[in-house]
Order: sequence, then C-alpha cells, then structure tokens
Amino acid sequence: MVPIEEIRAAALAIADHVERTPTVASAGMTALLGVPTTLKLELLQRSGSFKPRGVANKLLTLSAAERDAGVVAVSGGNHGIAVAEVAGGMEIRATVVMARSAPPRSIERIRAAGGDLRLTEDMSSAFVALQELVDEGMTLVHPFDDPVEARLEATGWVREQQRRERNECKPAEDEAREQKRIFVECHRSLLT
Repeated sequence: MVPIEEIRAAALAIADHVERTPTVASAGMTALLGVPTTLKLELLQRSGSFKPRGVANKLLTLSAAERDAGVVAVSGGNHGIAVAEVAGGMEIRATVVMARSAPPRSIERIRAAGGDLRLTEDMSSAFVALQELVDEGMTLVHPFDDPVEARLEATGWVREQQRRERNECKPAEDEAREQKRIFVECHRSLLT
C-alpha cells in the first residue's frame, strides 16, 4: 500500500500537468451499493481517462538522462494518449506502440499530440517492439505495473481534498467513527 504522504506529494507535484476534475453524487450507485457514492469524473481529463495522473508523476521522477532518451509505452488506447500528451507538454520525446486494431480515436490522439506511433499486427508483437525500444535505451512508462504511477492513479486523496474545500467534512470525532469511506478506481470495463 502506498503511504498517504506519497500520494499527497505526488498530487501536488502533478497539479500543473492534469485537469482538476469534478465529482458528482451518483444516485444509481448509491442505490446499488447502499451507501452514499460519489464519482470523480476523470473522463474530463484531456486524455479522457485518469491515466495522465500516473504518467505525469512518473515523468516528473525521471532523471535528465532518462528524459533525454525519450519515453516508450505500449497501449491499447488511454495510456498511450496520456503518455503522448503529457510527454509532449513536458517536451519529452514519446513513442507509443499499439496493435493496428487499436481504436482510431486513440491513434489520432497520439499522433496529434506529437507521439511517434508504432503500429504492430497484434498486442504480442507490440510488447516485443516495446522491449526492443527499451533495449535500445528508451525509458519505459509501463501501462499498469509501476509503483511511481500507482501513487497518482488513485484519485481518492484528490477527491477528499475537494470535499474538504467545499466544507463537506464532519468534525474529526464524527469522521473517526465513520470509517466506512472507500475510494476505488474502476475502469469502465469493470462496470459492464
């Protein structure tokens, strides 16, 4: 588990590189779960997902040599878009490897962000191409298995900060008794 202090530090570090997205109460999820439920609208990030948070945090931790080498990622869509857009904003060269079957929207967004897009026949070939680029010296930005990225792909702390700013918090003693709040990231594929 990532300590809350690291999540807070990461949230502050990436603030200039991501959108501050709103939250909304969800009557449907509240009814389904039986507890008040609020959704954070990460689909309003420029990339359309929560991925820029983790990518920005990862890129901010790179050494000068890692930045100069350029970054590379393999993706089916959202991660590649986030890498191309965030890296472009930080003036880091980005290469994204995807299967030709990737959504056209993702392909267009990566190219529009200035990413060097490499299309392969399938995802197995994409991972092979990725490894070749890493072996040549590019810096890997993994789509899901990176502890630095994980610090910010959990947006619970950011949501809690917004709640506090709107004075939705209860007194500390009530808050301590009500330890029922759980923040969970879920991808749209988990909800279908």
